[in-house]
Amino acid sequence: MYTPSFRKQVSLMLALVILLLSSLPLAAAVHPDEGPLGGMVGALRGGFGVKAPIDNYQLAWGNRPVTWTIHIEGDFVLFGHSSGTVAAMGKGTARSSLLPPAIGFGAVTVTLTVSSEGSILEEVTRTGAMIGPFIFLGL
Repeated sequence: MYTPSFRKQVSLMLALVILLLSSLPLAAAVHPDEGPLGGMVGALRGGFGVKAPIDNYQLAWGNRPVTWTIHIEGDFVLFGHSSGTVAAMGKGTARSSLLPPAIGFGAVTVTLTVSSEGSILEEVTRTGAMIGPFIFLGL
């Protein structure tokens, strides 16, 4: 019914659309006064997974390392948990796992929690949609 060249063209167009969607800056703004200490976490961004910059230079917590966790929750999400550490007086990036990537479909809630010594310093929650490994926040 469909010729092999037509299937190849459709596959190429689909690949280009996915590439275009993954390069868009999909972000929900985070205001500097959010969280109990304010301003530690930058913009939580979607795309291929989720990432956000973390600045650990504030005097209130800058003399000790901080840990971060990302939870991606939804009806169908696989590998939706990541965690890491930012050194004392340093900068880092919280990022969902790349290998294996978080994969899911449908509405999701993304929560980034930054803590130190058992105390939550800042928590940012955003909602969006997920198609495969791509996350679209702020929808």
